[in-house]
Amino acid sequence: KSQTCAMCLGLATENRVQHRLYTHVPPPTNAVASAAMRVFFKFGGTPTLELPQAAPAGTFAFGGAPSSHFDIGRSVMGPESERKGPIVRHSGSHDGMLLHLAGLLEPVWMEFVALSRDANEFQKIAVKREFLVRLREKLAVLADIIDEYKFPVVSAPKETPSKSIQDRLYDGLFQMKKTEEAQRMEAASVNAMRALASRAVEAVELLNILSDHQPHRLVSKLSAEDRSDFAQMRFCDLVASDFGVKVVSALLEALFASYADDPTLLQSVGDSLRSRCPTYFGTADVELHRGLTLIRQACAIRSPERRGEALSLAKQAVAALKPVAQSIPDLAGICRQLRSVGAVDSLIEIAVFCGSTAEKAGSIEKARTCYSYTLEALEPLVLSGPDNAADNAMKKSALRVALGSSSSKVYYQMLFNFLYDQGRNGRDLLVDNLHDEIEDFLDKKDMSLLWRYYAKHGLHLNASAVLLTVASDPKSPDPLSLRINNLASAIHNAKIAANSGDDQAAVFLREVTDKMDVAKVQLRILQELTRSFNGDPDAAAAAQELNSRLFTLSELYNGYARKWKLTESELDALRCSNYRDEELVRSLWCEIISAELTAESSTDSQRLASLRARVIGLGRDFHPSPVAFPIDTIGELLEEVHFSRRSSPAFRSAPPTFVADDLATIGVPLSDIMRLYRGILERQRLFENEVESWGDEAAQRHACGVAVAVARAAVAAARKGE
Repeated sequence: KSQTCAMCLGLATENRVQHRLYTHVPPPTNAVASAAMRVFFKFGGTPTLELPQAAPAGTFAFGGAPSSHFDIGRSVMGPESERKGPIVRHSGSHDGMLLHLAGLLEPVWMEFVALSRDANEFQKIAVKREFLVRLREKLAVLADIIDEYKFPVVSAPKETPSKSIQDRLYDGLFQMKKTEEAQRMEAASVNAMRALASRAVEAVELLNILSDHQPHRLVSKLSAEDRSDFAQMRFCDLVASDFGVKVVSALLEALFASYADDPTLLQSVGDSLRSRCPTYFGTADVELHRGLTLIRQACAIRSPERRGEALSLAKQAVAALKPVAQSIPDLAGICRQLRSVGAVDSLIEIAVFCGSTAEKAGSIEKARTCYSYTLEALEPLVLSGPDNAADNAMKKSALRVALGSSSSKVYYQMLFNFLYDQGRNGRDLLVDNLHDEIEDFLDKKDMSLLWRYYAKHGLHLNASAVLLTVASDPKSPDPLSLRINNLASAIHNAKIAANSGDDQAAVFLREVTDKMDVAKVQLRILQELTRSFNGDPDAAAAAQELNSRLFTLSELYNGYARKWKLTESELDALRCSNYRDEELVRSLWCEIISAELTAESSTDSQRLASLRARVIGLGRDFHPSPVAFPIDTIGELLEEVHFSRRSSPAFRSAPPTFVADDLATIGVPLSDIMRLYRGILERQRLFENEVESWGDEAAQRHACGVAVAVARAAVAAARKGE
């Protein structure tokens, strides 16, 4: 039956082919053709569904034995012995049509397209043009016949989730007749034959077009790999494989490249391909090759005076390529060409767009590859010095495009990591460019850059908060000195924010200032501990702890200052906490003075100079705090030393008013110094241990002499207008 139907189809199509080849009018209806088509449709019968039965492997669905010379492909349903469920027995019309299609394609299906298998030899299309033209018409007529060959259209049966097709078929749940189901399945097979015939027609048309444009010239422009692929491509590859699509893309690229200088001819070739081979070359392909042509034109411009024209062409090329991003065959090559032109902005735009397109399609690795082309283009600009004005302008423009071309977190993560890894130049670019994704990146990557980023863009309160966090981080390896520097920067930024009228910044400023005050106490403890216990392993361990993080004031006082008897640090801690304990402060100052006066390997003059220097130094640190630097207590203690050692050559040669002079050097007002000595005289008591009252003439004379000298100094200063 199938053979008879195939013969009838051949009789009917031959008449139409003759008229397509030799006249433009429709073929007349003759008795032979009409009778052949009536037999074809009537004798062909209808398809049926049958239960599966064992059958020899390799038997086709239409029932005929497979040819040993030509295999158009295995049955759509697979061998009957391997199938489960009902088997469709196609009609004789269907199988006759399949035999006829196979007969048309058999002569060329497995034939090589190229004449020679040697990729380096002169190449041309192996199949003669006359045969291709006749084959094209026969396939086109068959496609028309298939359009006339229609089964009643029936809808697919409703699905019953709990039942398989076997259950629905054999348990009575199948909602349509077996004949209708068989017709539906056969209609799908007929449509597949129609698609194969149409695709083969386009493949033949493509070969004819290539023949018209000197295929040997096109092949010579291919890469070595593409030339080799062309030499090995068969007609079946051209019709139905990705390998064939790849080779065709390379050939079409070479075809368009050969007419790059003739836009009119280029347009004509594109129109011909689009109308005759729409599945090989559609509207997207037109835009693709137009973009590639524009890039080639841009690369052909070598004159620096025409650089603007080249950049404009590159921009137009990218605009043409973006809608067909998924069809770009060699993005890496396009990026190299754009880079050679200096069109870095256009390169970044197309690379990021292609990456975003691939990422949306779920191809993350392909997206990363596309994004990497952007990084390669940016690298020389990032590493260039700041003195090159042209590079700086290009760098600024490129970064603007790079930061505004995508919303992909994968892309921004790659871009920011790249810039960060470029060292100072790249990190400065991160800081200089305002972008939400940069803020998130730096928040996780490097807080020391984040505060610079905030400060650069006027977000000073945010910068201050980050600096406080960085300084207070116990896991940070930063030493104490760097933490204090960060706190100082935090105070600076908080002041700027507070001066702008931000009430929240004013509150935060007080918090940071208090933190800095405690940190300075910690630094003094570290310095005094290192100075006083140099070489002590326990002290070295304590110093390492102090240098590792910031402590609270209570931890510093009880765990370090008081434990190690660090007098200066104890005074500083009392000052910081504003805790008043006059007896404790007096005892601490007594220890300080005593330590200087009893220092070994020093002369009296050296001890006195050291004492004065230390008092002045501490006074400048603690004054005007009445807690750590009580003027009355310190002045009285120093005058006691002065009076008790007045016979020493060192003290005898010192100015009688050296205590008052030192207090003035510290910045104590003369009025406070006069009040000190007036209090001494009014209390009629100079020293704790040696003099009980002003009955001691020497003590009275000493105190009065100093007071008079201070008064004269005050009068002299007033006369000078100070």
